[in-house]
Amino acid sequence: MFDKILSFLFPSPCVVCQKPAGRNRFVCNSCKEHLTLLKPGAFCKTCLAPLPSGAELCGKCLSNSPAYGQLVACVSYQGILRNSLHRYKFGGRSDLHTSFAMMMCAQLLSFGCTDFDVVVPTPLSKERLRERGFNQAELIAKDIAKQFHAPCVSNALKKCRDTERQSELDMHQRDRNVRGAFALSSPDAVRGKKVLLVDDIFTTGATMREAAKTLSAVSKSVTACVLAKTDIGQRS
Repeated sequence: MFDKILSFLFPSPCVVCQKPAGRNRFVCNSCKEHLTLLKPGAFCKTCLAPLPSGAELCGKCLSNSPAYGQLVACVSYQGILRNSLHRYKFGGRSDLHTSFAMMMCAQLLSFGCTDFDVVVPTPLSKERLRERGFNQAELIAKDIAKQFHAPCVSNALKKCRDTERQSELDMHQRDRNVRGAFALSSPDAVRGKKVLLVDDIFTTGATMREAAKTLSAVSKSVTACVLAKTDIGQRS
């Protein structure tokens, strides 16, 4: 009864339309019809391309395995979720991080990816951080860490050089753009640890691969977790 009263007085906002969604919910019933969480199934573990039943990795990931062992994504980066993320990153709606984190926590549970020691957000360059005013991945990572009672090590990774905007580059340019762009600033904080690496969007995977590669130099394992991925369920 107490939870019902709190839900009525302080309902959580829907991550899409911002109308009351109910206590401990991230999307209202109306928007839920247009927002379907990816369900664990016959997908490549590290890029989410469709696979025959029983297979774990696609040919591309077999020949060029990323340093993270699993990719967890919530939804495809399109439609109402894409609009909501744009409001979060560019429209002054930094308060949306809690709703996004709730969605990602639910997905981590669904995928059975809860065995991690620390949570690490993908860092921004100093220039991008000044421009935006906050690191969108860090706000989400802190919420996820709180829900799973794990430390969030925001300074584990640093962007050691400025890079061009990934969104303005093609696949091959993105790989070159982030190559060597990350460094460990607090290696002891992740040494021998199981790391959950958090970002908001996974496009070609260049940023996540490079960040995971840097972490894996000292960590025990890396699991990648993002809110949205482009072309979920499409062959890579």
